[in-house]
Amino acid sequence: MSLCVHLSSMFLIVHLCVSVCVCLCACVVCARVLTHVCCTDFVVEVQLDSVKQKQRGAVRRALFLHSQQPALQRTLRVANGARVCQDTKIYLRGEKEFRDKLSSIYVTLNFSLNPQAPADSHGLRPIVSYQGPEVIEQKAQILLDCGEDNICVPDLKLAVQGDRKEVYLGDDNALTVTFNARNEGEGGAYEAELYVVLPPEADYSGIARNNESLTQLTCSYETENQTRYLSCDLGNPMKSSTSLWAGLRFTVPRLKDTRKTVQFELQIRSKNENNSRSDIVPYKLEVAVMADVILQGVSRPDKVIFPPPNWKVTKRLLEEQDMGPQVQHVYELVNNGPSMIGHTLLELHCPMRVQSHWLMYPVEMTTQGPLNCTTNHTVNPLRLKLQKSPTEAPLHRHRNRSTTSRGETSVKTSCLSCSTCRALVWTAGRSDATWGCWRGEPVLS
Repeated sequence: MSLCVHLSSMFLIVHLCVSVCVCLCACVVCARVLTHVCCTDFVVEVQLDSVKQKQRGAVRRALFLHSQQPALQRTLRVANGARVCQDTKIYLRGEKEFRDKLSSIYVTLNFSLNPQAPADSHGLRPIVSYQGPEVIEQKAQILLDCGEDNICVPDLKLAVQGDRKEVYLGDDNALTVTFNARNEGEGGAYEAELYVVLPPEADYSGIARNNESLTQLTCSYETENQTRYLSCDLGNPMKSSTSLWAGLRFTVPRLKDTRKTVQFELQIRSKNENNSRSDIVPYKLEVAVMADVILQGVSRPDKVIFPPPNWKVTKRLLEEQDMGPQVQHVYELVNNGPSMIGHTLLELHCPMRVQSHWLMYPVEMTTQGPLNCTTNHTVNPLRLKLQKSPTEAPLHRHRNRSTTSRGETSVKTSCLSCSTCRALVWTAGRSDATWGCWRGEPVLS
């Protein structure tokens, strides 16, 4: 017994039907008697695009015309020594219904003896020879606009540019990457996609929509083996001479000061057998620090009138108020970011004496938070008894980002032209805002 399947054309074209011909010829001999069985019943099954049947989620590209299904099953009766053929029409789905236009469409035929067929006069049933094939396959290609050999050879080119060259520690770093994708080859690029590998510090935000000249792409954001990538459809096919511009939006919020650069990698990929990819184009960004630091302060009170009303000079200085009225300076160091400050040094010089006489007497200096304060003079050198200072609320501060640490310094004094100055040095830890004040007494004598 032999079995065959024929296609009327080795190429399938969208909206055009072709015929599948199934032929059987049988010679069935009973091993126990020298008579021939007159006819044999077979069950024949034909599967279209059978490789796709084994692929999860794949769309079978060819269907039978009469049933609009990819499978056909029929029972055929073949006389001994005769040949039986049957034709049936198949067609290709529309272009938008599937993506794979390059791989072959396999037509597979399986056959078996009909188990419902009656036995012969001797009560015997035929069996199929184990020497013959159990499955017969033929294949057809989808006819492409790729010349006589039906092989498309694209030439994919990619150019990339972005709206920034630096990204800053502590910032979200929103950016737009614009690219130009071209096919300069003789044939179309099938299932062409832009493939973008994201650095670990970056996130995908969406396509750029603020420019009407940019193509609106369809993109998917996926992860594979801890690599996050973006895949955007460029056409199926991306025809010869195609040139398109499009934009993608990203943020880069997870920067670390251990890396000097972050890099995106972009490439056009297709499913063509020849010249299927463009060169990889890197888009590199420098990691930088930017901090907008300002210093502001206030004096409480903003002026002192000498001599104060009802002032009495005390010969023996025992308490803070014996020196004179209190003056408090409050300083605020503000970092408007976006980056945090790792180490900040603030130097403050204030008058202490004029012509060997006390002008300002330093009463108190306190610190809170990650601050280290040093001075070249002793605070409260006469060890006066100090008043309890009311808790001072810090100056209003505007923050760009939440802080990891805060600090406060409190010192009391006043600043006028003088011959002796007090030097104060504040060292602030990692923060985006610190504030401080100091308190002193103008000396009346």
